[in-house]
Amino acid sequence: MAPAVVLCHGAWHIPRHYADVVTHLNSKGFTRVHVPRLPSATDTLPLPPTANLAHDTAEIRSTIQALVEEGQQVVLLMHSYGGVVGSNALDGLLWPQRQAKGLPGGVIHLIYMAAFVIPAGTSLTTPFEGEMMPWLTEDTENGIIHMNDPRHAFYEHIESDAEAQEWLDMTVLCPSSVVRDTLQCAPYERIGQGVDATYLVCSQDKELTVPVQEAMATLLGDTRTMEYCDAGHCVMLGYAETIADVVGRAYQRSRVRLEPTD
Repeated sequence: MAPAVVLCHGAWHIPRHYADVVTHLNSKGFTRVHVPRLPSATDTLPLPPTANLAHDTAEIRSTIQALVEEGQQVVLLMHSYGGVVGSNALDGLLWPQRQAKGLPGGVIHLIYMAAFVIPAGTSLTTPFEGEMMPWLTEDTENGIIHMNDPRHAFYEHIESDAEAQEWLDMTVLCPSSVVRDTLQCAPYERIGQGVDATYLVCSQDKELTVPVQEAMATLLGDTRTMEYCDAGHCVMLGYAETIADVVGRAYQRSRVRLEPTD
C-alpha cells in the first residue's frame, strides 16, 4: 500500500495552488494526499492570533499524527516556508522513533522542494542578523511582509503574465512571524537512520538560488538524495508531474529499505 502524503505549503500560498500536484500524485497511486491550510495563510487583518509558526506546526503535526496512529507510513512534502513548519512538527512521529516504541506507522521520507532547511534554534532572519531579507518589505503596522517582485520571485518559469497574475490573485497575506519565529526542533540527525530525505532544487528560483538551496540541503546529511528541475520557486505550478515523479522515486528508495528481505 502506498504511503500517505502530507504536503506542507509555503507562505503566501494556499492548498489551491497545489491542486495539480495532488492530481498527479493520485494518478501515480498516492490516493491519500493531505494539504492542510496553515493558519498563517490568512487574508484577514488584523491578523488572527493563530498566524504564526507554532500554530502552523500544530496543524501539520495533528495531520501527520492522525495518519501514523492509523499505522500509515507518511511521506512529508514541504515547499518553501513549509520546510520550517514540517521540520518543526516531526518530533516523535518519525518511523524510527515510533518503531523504537513498538508503535506502527511513521514518517519515512522528507522531501524539501525549494524549501528552507535551517538549524534548530534559528529563524529565517538569522543569516541576516535578525533583519528582514532583502527581497522582502515589512509592514510593521500590520505585522505582515510583502514580496518585492512576486511575479518573478514566485513564478519566474511561467511565461504568461496573465497566468502568473491569476495565481498571484489567489495569494494571501504573510505574517512577519513566519520569518522571525524560531525553529524549535529539527529531524536532521535522524536522516539515514530509519528515515530518508530528498531535496528538489529549482534552478530558476531567483531568491533561493541553486547554491543557496544546495547549501541548505547539506543539513540533511550525506545520505540525502538531490533532485533538480528547471522551475522557479513555485515549482508546483507547471511542474506538478515532476513533483509526483520525485515523490514516487523517494518512496521506492524508502520502500526498499523498509520491506523485509528473505
